[in-house]
Amino acid sequence: MILYRISTTEEAQILRFYIWEILHLTIRKMICYVTKFQKKMEDAKKKLQKDDAMEEDEDSNPAKPSEQMFEELEEKLDTAQSELKNMFLIIFQMFIMLLT
Repeated sequence: MILYRISTTEEAQILRFYIWEILHLTIRKMICYVTKFQKKMEDAKKKLQKDDAMEEDEDSNPAKPSEQMFEELEEKLDTAQSELKNMFLIIFQMFIMLLT
């Protein structure tokens, strides 16, 4: 979306406030997305550590995070962080191109 928005905008239009507001909101949304996965990952780690400590009570906790679920969360977090980095790079590259 960012690449499309910047590439379809003329140089004179890029200085308008609404373009930067769209970029700002997109960045904030991606940061919230990454933060959500970080929180889920931390919660899963805590539950996994807690369940390891209470191994004898294994059957009574059906919401125990499995290793597979933990790996899936880790992959989603890595993907979200990668997308955020790529988004920053795209914005930075387009900004540099507009300045030159």
